[in-house]
Amino acid sequence: MPAGPAIVARAGRRGVALAAAWAAALPVAAQTVTLDPSAALACLTPPPASRGEPVYPFDAWKRGETGRVRVELAFTAPDRPPSVKVLESTGDDDFVRAVREHLAPWRVPCLDAAPGGPVRLQLEYVFRPDDRRVYGTQPLDLQDERRRLQLGCARHPRGGQPDYPESALRAGLQGNVLAQMRFAAAGEPPQVTVYARPGARLLAESVERWVREVRMPCFEGPAPISSTWTFNFRLEGEAAFGFKPLSLQQWLAFTRGIQQQTLQIDTTTMACPFDLKLYYRQPYLPNWVGEIGERHPARLPLVEWLAAQHLELPARSLDSVFGDGTTINVPCIRIDLKPKEKT
Repeated sequence: MPAGPAIVARAGRRGVALAAAWAAALPVAAQTVTLDPSAALACLTPPPASRGEPVYPFDAWKRGETGRVRVELAFTAPDRPPSVKVLESTGDDDFVRAVREHLAPWRVPCLDAAPGGPVRLQLEYVFRPDDRRVYGTQPLDLQDERRRLQLGCARHPRGGQPDYPESALRAGLQGNVLAQMRFAAAGEPPQVTVYARPGARLLAESVERWVREVRMPCFEGPAPISSTWTFNFRLEGEAAFGFKPLSLQQWLAFTRGIQQQTLQIDTTTMACPFDLKLYYRQPYLPNWVGEIGERHPARLPLVEWLAAQHLELPARSLDSVFGDGTTINVPCIRIDLKPKEKT
């Protein structure tokens, strides 16, 4: 997710009183934009937490055989299993059979409400005999690239960015605001939901007024396109605001309720060390987490865990990091956490 520039106002030694005039003269852009999961991915069942993984064929595991299966699924009805096309496979044919059996219960129950023909997804499974585990990638909706291209034409009629409210400037208020927008027709206003920390109410009001005027003139469907826009309001010359790069150990130290969680992660199976990009969106939305560089199927459990975590920080610090992004360095480490008994 590329980082976008911030809405910046100068508030240095000459005082906040001049900030509004300076802000108006600054050539700033407003947002970072990410494509949300498609409707098909959002309603895909079983849900991620209960999807499990293919069964490792016993004979192949005893032989120490590694397997890799990449498939394309086509869903044509909400109550029918997908057709499975094998795009690539290595190892015994039993690996392919295990993947087909695993995918047979999958359904897209909202398919009737999502026009445009079959839903086509791609994903990959890797069978590793050293830990007798099967690792899968997140399903990829093949329509996402088309949606992403349409999202690129979304524009505000007057350009620019939301105003930095003068009252917020006088109060020295900074913060990030998220706006989820669902486009369903060219030239029509999007459905909008705005998220912000309680202290950023003034900023959220400015964002909501602005995004309701955004349009997607190149929209051609077939299904609505949802996206999340992140607006960064910053006062130039003020103290550091937002995240610094973190290690995985530092993230764990700040994770809410970590002492009561069960977590088993072995990053030595994930082509470590590696970096992840994370944008913190809790408690309103899951955190956005993506791999930097080459993707690896074994990292998916860690990515999904990070997306669900809340940070335990003072309120002012949460104001600072909400909506902000950081790079998390993941070393070669084994983590085996169990809930601590209360004394």
